Amino acid sequence: MYTDLIVDANSLYARGFFATKYSTARACAAAFNIISSMLNENSKNYAGHVDRALLCWDGGAAKTDKNRGSKPEGYHEEKKIFMEFCQRVMGIPSYGEGGVFEADDSVCFAARRSVAEGNRVIVCSHDKDIQQLASSKVGYYCLASKRVLTKKEIAQKWKVLKPRHIALYLALVGDRVDGIKGVPNMGPKKASTLMDRVVVEGMSFNQAVSALTENLSEADGETFMACLCNTYLGYDARLEKAGIPLPLPYKTPPPADMPDAYEFMDVAYANFYASKKGVVIDEADVEVDEL
Repeated sequence: MYTDLIVDANSLYARGFFATKYSTARACAAAFNIISSMLNENSKNYAGHVDRALLCWDGGAAKTDKNRGSKPEGYHEEKKIFMEFCQRVMGIPSYGEGGVFEADDSVCFAARRSVAEGNRVIVCSHDKDIQQLASSKVGYYCLASKRVLTKKEIAQKWKVLKPRHIALYLALVGDRVDGIKGVPNMGPKKASTLMDRVVVEGMSFNQAVSALTENLSEADGETFMACLCNTYLGYDARLEKAGIPLPLPYKTPPPADMPDAYEFMDVAYANFYASKKGVVIDEADVEVDEL
């Protein structure tokens, strides 16, 4: 049995990029340091023993949300450097870049597949949708809190019985960030009251869905079901055919090897920005900074 770390790489990378205020010399290093902190048993942010890891990215052709806006200059270029850095230095593969799926769908598929194979999973994200994956076999490492949140914490935060029910709640109230309207005139208080009344312990997810639709008008029930298609992270047969890779054993580079790893990053940065002028930087010409 393995313990797999499945990372919502968009959340991870964006956190590093914006935390450094678009610093071209530090964005990738910040995201890399977050991963290192999670995997370092001497760190206060230690997520637990991990055998294998996988980074999941939004595909370039995936549906994007209009409310999130465009990214600053250099964001996507540096992301490619970070992907290569993780692959070279830590042996962590990436999936999704250039595809048609959103990162949360890929994270969900990879996590479910790993659990089905008898493994334990830690998913890493700041995406609220991915919290619904938390279970006895799937831990949720929150990038904001910098720790693994318990199922009880997540359920209490959303005022639901279990993390899976987050999808039901969001289908009722809507999600402005993801463009989900929800059921008309259904605010947070009304939704929580309805769920407390009709969704009881011991119900399967499908039974909970039926209980809610039976307590809505026909029109509201149809709206609820349409929204649930967008809030629920479930099995997607298309991902089965997409060739999403298995997580691979990660490696922590020995301290003696880190200067070479950082030099790779410095050269990649230098070549990216110098390429605008038609110049290619030789590795010997780059001075390695301490990161």
